[in-house]
Amino acid sequence: MKKLRPILLVSLALISGLGWVVPVSAEHVSVRASRGDDFGRIVFLWDRPVAHEIAHNGRTLTIRFGRPIEASYQRVLGALRKYINRVRTNRDGRSVTFQLTKAFEVFGFDSGNAVIVEFAELTEPAAALQPEVGEASAKILARKAVAQTIAMRDLPKIRVRTGRHKDYSRIVIDWPRKVEYKFDQKGGVVVVRFSNAADLQVDDLRRRPPPYVGDVRSRPGVNETVLELAVTQSTDVRHFLSGSKLVLDVRRPESSEEFVALPAVSPDPISAVAPNAMEKSESEGNINPKLPERSVVAEQALPAPLQTEPAEVRAPLTDTSNPAAASITTAAPKSEVPASQSDLSREISPRAAQSTGKPIKLRPVAVSAMQAAASAVKPEASSVGDPKDPDAEEVETSPKPSAKTGVKFTFDWKEPVAAAVFRRVGYLWLVFDKPARIDSQSLLQSSGGVIQAIDQAPLPDATVLRMRVSRRINPALSRDGLSWIIELSKKETSISKPIEVNVQPDSPVGPRIFIPVLEPGKPIGITDPAVGDNLVVVPVIPPGHGLRQTYTYSQLQILPSSQGIVIKPLVDDLRVRPLRQGVELTSGAKLALTPVSSDVAARTKLATIKPLTKILELEKWEVKSIEQFNQEKQSLQEEIAAAQGEQRILERYNLARFYFSNRFAPETLGVLAELKREEPEIENEPEFRLIRGGASYLMGRLSDAASDFTHGSLDGSDEANFWRAAVVAESGDLLAAAPTLTRVGIVTKKYPKSLKLRMGTLVADAAVEIGDSQTAKTYIKALKKLEPNEAQLAAIEFVEGRLLDLNGDTDGAISLWEGVQEKRNKWMRMRASIARIELLLKLNRLKPREAIKQMESLRFAWRGDNFEFALLRRLGGLYLDEGIYRNGLQALRQAATYFRDNEETPQVTQQMADVFNALYLEDGADEMSAVTAIAIYEEFKELTPAGAKGDEMIRKLADRLADVDLLDQAAEILEGQIQSRLKGVLKSTVGARLAIVYLLARRYDRALAALDATNVRNEPAALVAQRRHLRARALMGLDQSEIALDVLKKDKSTDADLLRAELFWNGGDWNNASKELRKILRASGAKKNEPVNLEQAQKVLNYAIALTLSDNERALARVRQDYGPAVQMTEFRDAFRLVSAPTALGLISPNSVSARVKLAENFKTFMSEYKKRLQERGLSGIISQEAAVSDRKKQVETQG
Repeated sequence: MKKLRPILLVSLALISGLGWVVPVSAEHVSVRASRGDDFGRIVFLWDRPVAHEIAHNGRTLTIRFGRPIEASYQRVLGALRKYINRVRTNRDGRSVTFQLTKAFEVFGFDSGNAVIVEFAELTEPAAALQPEVGEASAKILARKAVAQTIAMRDLPKIRVRTGRHKDYSRIVIDWPRKVEYKFDQKGGVVVVRFSNAADLQVDDLRRRPPPYVGDVRSRPGVNETVLELAVTQSTDVRHFLSGSKLVLDVRRPESSEEFVALPAVSPDPISAVAPNAMEKSESEGNINPKLPERSVVAEQALPAPLQTEPAEVRAPLTDTSNPAAASITTAAPKSEVPASQSDLSREISPRAAQSTGKPIKLRPVAVSAMQAAASAVKPEASSVGDPKDPDAEEVETSPKPSAKTGVKFTFDWKEPVAAAVFRRVGYLWLVFDKPARIDSQSLLQSSGGVIQAIDQAPLPDATVLRMRVSRRINPALSRDGLSWIIELSKKETSISKPIEVNVQPDSPVGPRIFIPVLEPGKPIGITDPAVGDNLVVVPVIPPGHGLRQTYTYSQLQILPSSQGIVIKPLVDDLRVRPLRQGVELTSGAKLALTPVSSDVAARTKLATIKPLTKILELEKWEVKSIEQFNQEKQSLQEEIAAAQGEQRILERYNLARFYFSNRFAPETLGVLAELKREEPEIENEPEFRLIRGGASYLMGRLSDAASDFTHGSLDGSDEANFWRAAVVAESGDLLAAAPTLTRVGIVTKKYPKSLKLRMGTLVADAAVEIGDSQTAKTYIKALKKLEPNEAQLAAIEFVEGRLLDLNGDTDGAISLWEGVQEKRNKWMRMRASIARIELLLKLNRLKPREAIKQMESLRFAWRGDNFEFALLRRLGGLYLDEGIYRNGLQALRQAATYFRDNEETPQVTQQMADVFNALYLEDGADEMSAVTAIAIYEEFKELTPAGAKGDEMIRKLADRLADVDLLDQAAEILEGQIQSRLKGVLKSTVGARLAIVYLLARRYDRALAALDATNVRNEPAALVAQRRHLRARALMGLDQSEIALDVLKKDKSTDADLLRAELFWNGGDWNNASKELRKILRASGAKKNEPVNLEQAQKVLNYAIALTLSDNERALARVRQDYGPAVQMTEFRDAFRLVSAPTALGLISPNSVSARVKLAENFKTFMSEYKKRLQERGLSGIISQEAAVSDRKKQVETQG
């Protein structure tokens, strides 16, 4: 499947994706937010284009989308708290309301699959005719340009894979076809330049680089892509091609050097705004104010009162203060050498970047202002090279331009620019959607009389030239790289690729006219001074795309053109909006489209396009019953057996046609294989390729089908284009294939019934996908008349349910899908079941847990393709939304494991990682029991992030486990961390924590082993002391008291005193125990004849007990005198009075065994103190403050 997609991209100029589409479900939409100095931005990144409406009233903003949305807005609220107080998803499932902090200016526009909303401070309106634009407006235009560039990147995505081997790491760039490249390695920087522009998918490689690779960077440019790797100075990188794939083997470096840093780069025309620029802006909370060199003009004001939407333009937003953005040359038509050149200088300042919105009159442009920046255009060719250089090559001059020979002008742009050419009332108009100042007088003088007059409209965002030429002079527009060439001559010209005009009264956005054309530019509003009316011109980038006739409607006219689209509005609220696949015309009210019959529509279409070209003639092979099928098959087989030579080949060909016509695909392929064996050359025939590809398609062998359909013999065939689009749709991208399927679907009209039902249902489905309700309705009605069987009817009714949902009849859709669930068509039962569940969820008629239950019942009903992948992904999302994390992660893991080659698998693994981080880094797991938390962690611990985040995650989990006395589990995860993740001071620190856990569990030998295994050099002093104390306590637990005392010999710290006191206490050495306890009491801050806290009172009591048991009555009397009154004020007063009372009073006899035992039990041990610290600060907090600070410093140094 992966090999199929690049072939289809070239064949159809469609973007093919392998996604599961359930149009009635609430789509999971990624919502991003970013903030600049004076604006905020929200970007809704849909998987496919979506209609939207914005309602803004004071502090309330509501965005309503054309399809249901499901999204998280936490990042929005966090990043845009200055602008937004609250957000809610409304009950209709399609709209979102934001409560703003105050009144702002709100700008909304769409860009490809993205819907972008921006907030800015309110600004004072400009004067009505003010020709300049304030800085705020210029910034808005710039930000829209940046946002649209990010959203509209349309480069092919190339997968990058990695592999790990013993002595090297392998990186494979999966180009679909062989691409030329240049390899260069300078020290530790590897640069690979490919000759094609593409989006190399290096995000995973950057996040998780293989061994021996540091940083990775990919930058698409003009007709090239640059891949850069950072390795060490001594690393050897080898490269070679394996088929179309480039393989880079990064060898193990000779020494342990650091990775070099990739050099900084300046933005190039393509990659100035990379796809990850939005992510960067989100994380940093601001936007780089510097405009990219390649961007998209956000909005073009039309002559009042027309309105236009934001548009994509393949041209850069450069600093208009710089001259010479483009150059222009003239030459006679057949000249091989261009004439002298002059720059198209710009006289537009950055503050003149927006129209006033009023109609702009054409006027001649003064030459004097430009003569310093551009030389006059001359008809003769100039010498190549520096004329002062004696070695420069001399070139003959071209024939002088004249009305007889014609003239050719070359506009040399430095970036892609869209163009339009049309004729009106004696004038020829030439329009580019990029601003430049033209020396029109030089053009006039160099035309040799072909141009009688010329003037330029002073538009800030476009170049508009109006030239008076004879009616016998015809324009011919062509391209040479980025240059546009216009030839004016008496040659007859024709439109090579006529543009269609489609009336769609039932589109999702209401009645509209849709003009399909690739790469439309931005709308440009002008006023024709000869007629006095307003026009809207939409230039296009592909050459040869124009309209042959006038289309008249009650609210507009579409005029003939040699290149581009020219619209004459007849109402004030006409809206012109370029989309990815064409131009949409709608009205602010309702576009009144004159109803036309099917005959009129067909005649209109035939007037603008050539008749559809067909290859297959299948209708005569159709049979009505299985009996007739068997009779015909036997007859054809007998004719093959009786035939010889060429006749045998013809008869076998007929058998293949017969099988294919009746959808016997395996039999078709078998006959064709035998046919190819007998006559190898027959494989190059269009019919052979189309039948074999069709049979492969019917069997689900899409890669084989694509290989046949893209054979050169099928180029230019509408029928082949239909099947190519069918493969794209079957691959999962119905939206991309829909325009072609609905345009040429009529080729199926004469197909036999079984094929017609299969392919006609696909066309209806495609029509629903793009909102063409009328076409879908027509196909469904016609298909039902063919008397389909139960399985075929199930497919038709599923599509009909989608149509009902599109038109708002949700109950009707649910009813139809429930009927499909009972029919004998397993695939349609599955699709109908999911569609019904999603629609009921959207309508709040089904609770998420019930939806989970129903989806679980479908999990094993359909296996192994994108449907299962999407179902697992959806199930995982529902489980996670309900807080059932284990099941959710299990479902997502299965999706990522079973479908490793799916292009959306990286998104699934990232979703799992995000959930895992939320649970164990952001304290989400605190809501679970500790047992459940550790169980989920252990099951999915491969999601633990690398580096400091992973260490923090393990620390938090160990704290949680130790806090609830799950010591074995805490020890296990700390052991794993020490063995595989840590080194240096971090390893020593975690080793101390592990020792504490083992001491608490009374596993003294394991505590010693943990300390021994994590000894490192240059430990902080506080950490050294703590590890010494833990070692002493472990030795005490093993009854190695003498060694423990030796370990503590020179240690004067309070913890050491407490350990010695415990050791002496346990050994009955009350005299030495009392000495250590006296030190501890003084260290606690307790002072004579002053109040004490409970902790100090406890230490006084311990000291008194030791003195009592050592019979030190004198010292005990001093304790009574110094601390007695203070202890009497605490809860220890009775115990202290009992212990410290003089022996003569007879309250207790310290000589009795039972009395001594009872007194000894009151001692608070070293580990009791640690347990207290554990409860107060957690396991990781037991480390002293000094050690923790030093730990963090070392961590930063390690990662830096």
